[in-house]
Amino acid sequence: HTSFDCDWSSDVCSSDLRDTSCLIVVADTQQLGFHYAVFAFGWGESLPLTKIEHGYVESFSQLNNIALGTWQDAEGKEYRAMSGWIDSGGGTNPAKPQHSRTSEVYRFCNQYKSWRPIKGKQRVDQGWSDTWMDFYPSRGGLREKIQGGLKRYNIDVTLYKDDLATKLMIEPDDQGAIRLDAATTSDYAGQLCAEYRDERGLWHCPSGRDNHQWDILVYALAAADIMGIRRWRREQPGAQKGPIIYSKGVQL
Repeated sequence: HTSFDCDWSSDVCSSDLRDTSCLIVVADTQQLGFHYAVFAFGWGESLPLTKIEHGYVESFSQLNNIALGTWQDAEGKEYRAMSGWIDSGGGTNPAKPQHSRTSEVYRFCNQYKSWRPIKGKQRVDQGWSDTWMDFYPSRGGLREKIQGGLKRYNIDVTLYKDDLATKLMIEPDDQGAIRLDAATTSDYAGQLCAEYRDERGLWHCPSGRDNHQWDILVYALAAADIMGIRRWRREQPGAQKGPIIYSKGVQL
């Protein structure tokens, strides 16, 4: 298991994480691996969240092992991730412009039901929507059926990037802030500052700059809305209190 290694006082860390509503794992798909981060969400409309781990793994199995892990808060209470969210649209290689890992991501999510594919688009009504899929992306006109079908979640990246930019301006001690663990690096911080918004309000990443963890936080905010975390209350059945460990595979 991994401990919550906070860069603020242990008293504050303990108090904040004792109010954790759930943990999620979010992954950004690359051609040869996956950037990921683990987030602890708090309670309420302000949607406080803490990044408790981030990194890079090379395989789907390693990524799933991350989601199967346990994390401890400052009081030694254990937590597990409630769900995993993975980018279904990434993973293209400039050397292989026609290649995508979308089918691989769908197979992974179909095998491990606690993982859900997520896809960013410029405009999505109400911020997010879902698409039911019966077939994998076709190759050469051939259609392969997805056993049992699969739901993909589509998110409005402009809306959630605007939300993230606003949320990053909140001071760490204020309500609804994003807090970072002590293992956060300057590279991680730089990725959160990689993109800029043009005169039309659209976001862009300059060539050569990494923005993986920015994208991951965008997906995390969208996942929280899809899960309805802002509306959760502490008395909600199944909500985590104290040392109770989350089960995975909750169906949305």
